[in-house]
Amino acid sequence: MKKGLHVSNGFNVNLENVCTWKVQKEWIQIETNSNDGMNIINIILETSNETVGFSHRVPVNEFKRIEREISEYMGGK
Repeated sequence: MKKGLHVSNGFNVNLENVCTWKVQKEWIQIETNSNDGMNIINIILETSNETVGFSHRVPVNEFKRIEREISEYMGGK
């Protein structure tokens, strides 16, 4: 099973480090057990007016892919 989640250019998440995730209509928040200061990752639809600290803005097709891949990985654990 694939363990890397591509979020945006040059930014990937090791799915083995994901502790929790939340999916809302326009954003996904991933919490990891990483100790590099990047333990909360926000992924927001590029068309959204949401502002949540540091975030990755992605088009709707990428948003759906990220949601699907993390759900499949976490459901298979």
